[in-house]
Amino acid sequence: MIQDSPCSKFSALVAFVLTATLPFAAIGQTYKCKTPTGGTTFSDVPCPGGMRQEQVAPRDAPAYSAPQDSNARMLTAKVAEALGSGDFGRAKGLAVTTEHWQMISNAENGLRQPTTGRTDADLRAESKNSRECKEAQQSYDVEASSIRKDGAQINAAKRRMYSVCGMTEPTVIENKTVINDRPAARRTTFCTPTGGGNMVCN
Repeated sequence: MIQDSPCSKFSALVAFVLTATLPFAAIGQTYKCKTPTGGTTFSDVPCPGGMRQEQVAPRDAPAYSAPQDSNARMLTAKVAEALGSGDFGRAKGLAVTTEHWQMISNAENGLRQPTTGRTDADLRAESKNSRECKEAQQSYDVEASSIRKDGAQINAAKRRMYSVCGMTEPTVIENKTVINDRPAARRTTFCTPTGGGNMVCN
């Protein structure tokens, strides 16, 4: 009978541990890549050659660090809402995907870039033509035309669309009908006799 040596058992144990832990080490990692032209992109895989790489580690990432379907859209809407209000700290605390970090980077770059020679209309037009805006519009259209009509999801998609596309959400004004139930004041009538039993009243 051939018995395994202690060394072979230890090697097998090390191989098992590495096999079990390596896949999880890559989960949730986001890489910040600096392009040669000075731009910034985010990716869930290491940056290609020629780019300076920084690993972004989301702080206090929620338990749903890999959100799916409606939860993912809701979380993205919350990130967009935080960016729309200028709360970058909250947006970074919520960010768990490369899309979230790219949204934050775009918003920060928008604040740093000088607007000389560019009007608000130019900036809005640029945002509306972006890929993020088109995706947000498509998500809103899907939610709005959904059979289940989930109000919370529709509102979240709408807020994200307005934020990403640089649009100002219209203010809803409720129309109120005021009914005046006060009785009309009685008009005083004055009559003047004209003779012959006749009177003229006004």
